[in-house]
Amino acid sequence: MKSIVMSMLLLVAVTGFSFAQDLEQSAQNKPQMSAEQKAKMQEKKELLDIRLQILKEELKLTDEQFDKFAPVYREYNRAKNFCHVKCEKVDMQSATKQEINNLMKARLDNTINMAMVRKNYILIFEEVIGPKQVMKLYKIEDELIVRAREEYK
Repeated sequence: MKSIVMSMLLLVAVTGFSFAQDLEQSAQNKPQMSAEQKAKMQEKKELLDIRLQILKEELKLTDEQFDKFAPVYREYNRAKNFCHVKCEKVDMQSATKQEINNLMKARLDNTINMAMVRKNYILIFEEVIGPKQVMKLYKIEDELIVRAREEYK
């Protein structure tokens, strides 16, 4: 029995060591970001920080609540960004039926994916802030998106 347990532990250790080496090697092979990409990432981070401050004020979060809320919101934001499928721009005048169908499907997939992320995070947010605040959070997010679109146009 002891030899089986020891064999299993040895197997787990070797596998873990191999996995760690693979991670280290892939990190070394990762392409370096350009200055433009770094600036864009910094801008996104700053926009997220601004959004967090707006949410803190609008939701009337205490400092203690905000300290718990901010990391969860950052994780939620990453999940939203991860599930978003980029759509290729299509010239609607010259687009084929297939291109239009693909665009519509991609946009609908984005809507569905985003709704699933929001649905999954309801309970996670409720652990940090109350259900009324979660509802208000989603309402504020929707308003911010509308405002951003208007300013972009």
